[in-house]
Amino acid sequence: METQRIDERLIEEIEVARLRCDRFVIVESLPYFAQLMPNHRSLYGEVISDTYLEGPDRLSPRQEQRLIDLGWGPPGRPCHPACPSSLHPNYSMTWPATTASSHIARDLLAGLLVVMAGRGEGGQAFTVKSLVRTTEPSSGVAPRH
Repeated sequence: METQRIDERLIEEIEVARLRCDRFVIVESLPYFAQLMPNHRSLYGEVISDTYLEGPDRLSPRQEQRLIDLGWGPPGRPCHPACPSSLHPNYSMTWPATTASSHIARDLLAGLLVVMAGRGEGGQAFTVKSLVRTTEPSSGVAPRH
């Protein structure tokens, strides 16, 4: 999928998911992914961490630091002070519900490109998909994921 097309498709899927907050959106190039889980007053995103990666697919310290520099919270840190979940195995980011879908898509793609950096050419093709949520969205500032 061409870069411009990925961006357009990702923005479209984010817009649909935000309507009722009943879907989540994933952009991936396996084994790497970034995902968004919208809530009514906040949006929650993740980028894969070494928790789910093995061997040569694992992230370098430089990649990990780059994610943090881009604003992604490290694994193990709650995504919000009032987060109801104790599970945070991936890099995470939250955005206010007023954030433009194009901005969120840019952050998700930037995170995905950072974790893919060790792959070089020849990685899996990008895919964008949206699936039904298994958790109810929150209506408060703290996201549910």
